[in-house]
Amino acid sequence: MSEFLHTNEPHAPSSNSAPLAVHSSISEPQSQATSTLAPEEASPPSPWAPPTIRQDIRAGLLGLAIAVGCLFLIIPVVHFFAALSGPGVGGFFASARIKARGRHTFFVGLTIGIGECIAVGIIATVMMMIGVITPDTTTKLFMAGAMVLALFYATGLGTVGAYFGGRGD
Repeated sequence: MSEFLHTNEPHAPSSNSAPLAVHSSISEPQSQATSTLAPEEASPPSPWAPPTIRQDIRAGLLGLAIAVGCLFLIIPVVHFFAALSGPGVGGFFASARIKARGRHTFFVGLTIGIGECIAVGIIATVMMMIGVITPDTTTKLFMAGAMVLALFYATGLGTVGAYFGGRGD
């Protein structure tokens, strides 16, 4: 470190190091010393900025599309595994897109969970309207429970997927 510090004493830096432009004298206090890095040693500004809530929601909608796509796979054996892990897979790819960390992983998962909850509600309403299920109170309570379960399941799995998806560099 002493080879980079230029003081009033004559000093020759080593040949393999680039000198720092540090201006200091023995009589001046340490707080008044100025330091600037040479241009080749200055680190460039990071091009990565933390995602905003808007980007989290947009990424969550992408994750929801992937999760719903996994739900509607036609292949019989793969459908059961893909439908159950769909929110996690969607959260993983959505978070990898925006490099979500911390609270942003929760927002991605919550967007997926709310979307799954709305999808379950729409499917239940359509089934009641076309007469597949009867629109009595017990059925409505069962569908409300299914919507809450879908909300928590998809939010939890989407958040876990987003956590692991945001860890890659």
